[in-house]
Amino acid sequence: MQAHLGLGLAYQCLTIAKLGDHWADADAEFREVLRLHATGGLAGGEARHSLRLAAEAKAGQALTAYLTAGQSDAARYGGYQTAAAAYEEALALLDRIDVVRPRNLERELIYLRNLRSVYQAMDAPELTDVDARISATSSTLASVAKRR
Repeated sequence: MQAHLGLGLAYQCLTIAKLGDHWADADAEFREVLRLHATGGLAGGEARHSLRLAAEAKAGQALTAYLTAGQSDAARYGGYQTAAAAYEEALALLDRIDVVRPRNLERELIYLRNLRSVYQAMDAPELTDVDARISATSSTLASVAKRR
């Protein structure tokens, strides 16, 4: 899973850096991570790791949809609506991790801030809710950090 995620992120970075069009390659790698997660049947720490990797893959798909929303590939990758839904799915995957750790909360904040950008681009009413979620997660992170 980790290798496929790394490849997906690398393809995505190559495209963002304008070193070719690798959106489809990135998406294929992210889909493979999600397929492996769905069929893994893991428990304990392995399941948590799998959830994190799946959340990263879903967020990768969200970023692709967001960055291509105003381009000719918008229909291919879903545009803003797909980006918002994928970030929500990534957040739901993180929520299934049964351990509260700063690293997970920091990742959640990244997804929420990216989701906020998507909703802002859409001029969506969900923006207020996302702002509240960012505030709550930031508070939780600060509380967890104090306990360490």
